[in-house]
Amino acid sequence: MQHPDEPLPSLQLSLAEFNQRAYDATFSNRPTSNLDSVRFILAGRTPPHHSPAARVFLNVRQELPDLAMHGYTVTRDYDSVIGITRTLPFTQAISVYPVPPFSATLTKDIHIEVAVAQPLVSTNQSVQVPLHKIPNICFAKLGVRGQSRLFFPALYSKDRSPKISQVLLRKYYDQFLRPTVDTICYSLAHWPVTYTSALSLSHDRVGAIHPGTVDIPAADLPAFTDHLLALLDLDPDFKGAFWQHEVRGVKGATPHAPSDPLARDEALDLAIHPMDRALLDFTEWHVDVAIEIAKPDSSLVWLTSLELPFTRVQVRRADATAWKVNFDKLFPPKGFVRTTATQNFGSSLYYKRWNMLLSHLSSAHATTARLQIERRFNTLMWMPSGSDRIWVTTQNRGKAWTRYPRGSTGPAPQIIINTRFSGAVTLRDPLLAEEDE
Repeated sequence: MQHPDEPLPSLQLSLAEFNQRAYDATFSNRPTSNLDSVRFILAGRTPPHHSPAARVFLNVRQELPDLAMHGYTVTRDYDSVIGITRTLPFTQAISVYPVPPFSATLTKDIHIEVAVAQPLVSTNQSVQVPLHKIPNICFAKLGVRGQSRLFFPALYSKDRSPKISQVLLRKYYDQFLRPTVDTICYSLAHWPVTYTSALSLSHDRVGAIHPGTVDIPAADLPAFTDHLLALLDLDPDFKGAFWQHEVRGVKGATPHAPSDPLARDEALDLAIHPMDRALLDFTEWHVDVAIEIAKPDSSLVWLTSLELPFTRVQVRRADATAWKVNFDKLFPPKGFVRTTATQNFGSSLYYKRWNMLLSHLSSAHATTARLQIERRFNTLMWMPSGSDRIWVTTQNRGKAWTRYPRGSTGPAPQIIINTRFSGAVTLRDPLLAEEDE
């Protein structure tokens, strides 16, 4: 995609930070201050003088004080740290695989996407691609609980497996990895001369492969990185290569209070201890955080039922078709005209804003926006089920409908439940609701 739709790194701001930056953009002395404020506030894009350019995300919960937990304690822990980089920012030796273990190829979704240039298209255009779809190898071990994978975006295509063929592995070792070792590293005794010999050495007597590793000292890593990437960037199959580093934590090793900035920082230092913090660009890193909630003398379990915020309700489970119909009704496409009389829709603020948004978009962009809304809509657990109005409360005696509490009578909202949820349905205890208020 080209400007203004090209992929950009994200910039997450608290409400206070967002307001301050919006004020600065609006009332600065720059000739483009009006345009800058529109870009920032309405388009979520940093002004041109901000470097690097970024997409703005507002997190209204960030930096807010903790909620009252009524005797419960909340502890946070770092489960893992994942970075997408073109560096090897480690303070200790790494153990590199001459023959990458095929089982360690990333093939499962870890919910991270990267920008990849589209083949046969201008180099200014790229698409966001899930990391596990890009061809990759397990490059090295990082101690006991970490590993680095090397990704080759130039090999990416929609129909291609992320696993690398033996032909390309041989080319990678013989033309890039081994020549880099020859140039940078002092000790060559443990490095096989060719990929063929490395593969042969990794087989046991019954033919099973047991990939070994060879250490590269921390002092050699900067020069090793530069030399290897320079060689790879000259080849059309391997250009643009980058690493994904993952350091997995030990459960309970970095517990800290979520609201204590000093404790958070100290725990993060422990989680990333194999790395040189001065060499890290934190916009390239993702942290997997675990939250533990406890109460003295109590055993807490996750609620597996869907707790609805009603005292009375009528429920129907909706299959994919019924759920889609409800989405189309609540978020109609650009140019849609209702042919039957309805209530609520025209006076709903969200509905007015939705139609206003569509009116400012081309048909193609309106379709893209609607698809993104639908993706989020499909994650919802329930929605009001109306026909000529959004909320219907008349009693429905159809067999598909279940009423809660059982045996109750009188008006009650009709809702549909997403089929992605298969658990039981309960109503929220009104006494607890009053306590929260």
